[in-house]
Amino acid sequence: MMTSIDPSGYIYILQNNSHDNLVLKIGFTTVKPEVRAKQLYWGSTGVPEHFDIAVAFSVGDCKAAEAEVHRRLDSYRINRNREFFRIEPRVAQAVVLSTCESINKGLSQPAPSMLTFKNEKSSNYIKPIPEIPELSGKRLRREMRPITELKKAPVGTTVLTEAQVDRIKIVHLILMHVHNSSESEFIDNFSRDAFPEPELVIWENISKVYQEFDSTTIRNDAERAEAFKFILMSSMLSGCELEEMIEDCKLSYEDMMAIVNSMKR
Repeated sequence: MMTSIDPSGYIYILQNNSHDNLVLKIGFTTVKPEVRAKQLYWGSTGVPEHFDIAVAFSVGDCKAAEAEVHRRLDSYRINRNREFFRIEPRVAQAVVLSTCESINKGLSQPAPSMLTFKNEKSSNYIKPIPEIPELSGKRLRREMRPITELKKAPVGTTVLTEAQVDRIKIVHLILMHVHNSSESEFIDNFSRDAFPEPELVIWENISKVYQEFDSTTIRNDAERAEAFKFILMSSMLSGCELEEMIEDCKLSYEDMMAIVNSMKR
């Protein structure tokens, strides 16, 4: 008589002191997350330090949950052959939780339990804003048009796919403290575009540059707002206009140049 394998387990988010705060390992385990974290350290010669567990969630089908989380965060994946992502921990946690909730609901199981652990990783150390390899060859600039030629298209000009809507929600989650629109308004604005995919790729890359800035040290609201404005305008300006904006920007020159260098043109 064959016995069925229990598909339940956990989705974990791991960090490592040898990486900066945005580098997360997200995967599944059928054993306790702390056991899996130790296995990953002792089973690999390429990891210099132990993994810290940022958070883990129980789920009724851990393999299905992992596949869905990886699909949803695909734009932020560092390497297709590795389970590492470059994204804010709070955003990754929201994606993992909503995925586990959806999986459990489909299985008629209770809401997932959140497991928290003592994390020795400090979020206060300063690192320079790095180059972002995954932006290489991708658009971060728009073609500028005179304001007189611009017309606001109606909501629903394009029917967004479910995957596009989910990607837009993740971008909004990253930028929620600096973008003054609600999630529904943010989604509606993409539906006005006849060709939303190129614009969505631009906004994903803007969100990547922004989270690099926000993760390098403790930032106040004014600095975050100024950085977002700078990144947004840099995606539209060039030449003399860009130089003038740099002169008027309230960020430090070092922060501005770091942002500019991280925006692959």
